[in-house]
Amino acid sequence: MRRKTKESTREITRTIFEILCVTGFVTLTGLLSNGRNADRLFRALAGYSVTRIRQTVRRLKLQGMIEYDPEDEQSPIVLTNNGMRRALKREFYRLFTKERRWDHFWRIIMFDIPERRKKRRTFQYALKSAGFFRLQNSVYVTPYDMKDEILGFARMHRILPDVCIAVTPNLGPFETEARLHFIRLGCRL
Repeated sequence: MRRKTKESTREITRTIFEILCVTGFVTLTGLLSNGRNADRLFRALAGYSVTRIRQTVRRLKLQGMIEYDPEDEQSPIVLTNNGMRRALKREFYRLFTKERRWDHFWRIIMFDIPERRKKRRTFQYALKSAGFFRLQNSVYVTPYDMKDEILGFARMHRILPDVCIAVTPNLGPFETEARLHFIRLGCRL
């Protein structure tokens, strides 16, 4: 797939997910013509052809992210459990990036997820993309209190028993390196 095609497909997919998360459902004709969300849709999907939108919707259905009846254009498009999980992941990453204040305690996230499960890589990727500092392969650090978000993500992926969070006032010999990492990311420590 060409780069421009990938980018347009991502943008259409992102817009469809946002609308489905806010409204709960939308119809195929609502996506492609005048509907309740038409103004928002037309602004968000301006410049994309009806064919590209239909292809993206069809692909999302094949991936099991959404459900609808292709014969009936008035049938609602709804998120499936997989689609809801994907939307929640995106929301989780947004929670990580919001501004926070440091209370002078470090949170150490330790996990022991078996290698044979894909969930280990997913959890590591979530921590890395959120800017956590890696002390070791299964040990990450953050200066912010994000216990609820981390445990919620672990619960959603069914790895809660494998994740542990500890709070400490200092990191010993690793503290300078961790502080530099977060200062480079633009955090005020």
